[in-house]
Amino acid sequence: MRGSTSAARASTPLSAPCPAAICRRSSSRVLLVAVQPTRGLDVGAIEFIHTRIIEKRNAGCAILLCSADLDEVFRLSDRIITMYEGRITGEFRTSDITKEEIGWYMTGHREGKEAAKT
Repeated sequence: MRGSTSAARASTPLSAPCPAAICRRSSSRVLLVAVQPTRGLDVGAIEFIHTRIIEKRNAGCAILLCSADLDEVFRLSDRIITMYEGRITGEFRTSDITKEEIGWYMTGHREGKEAAKT
């Protein structure tokens, strides 16, 4: 499957947000992009998907997770980058920040030193 791209989408109306996962393999790296990967799923399916994402991470796959579910973000992420109006407002290790603090950066009320680089 080297060099191939696959995508999974829920069968929802075009106007409804739908989860997507894209896995891309280059010559030596794999990147998994997961957008709202568990939105609208039951608890069992969420646990299954979280376990697969963690397995991929542990196998050396780079993962870009985009999720509005902060519990999911904190459970699956090592680092969090926040954006507001198209600008990066901060970059944090999950162990160094709380969900409440992340909310401030997500809404543009705070901007970290890291964001000044952009």
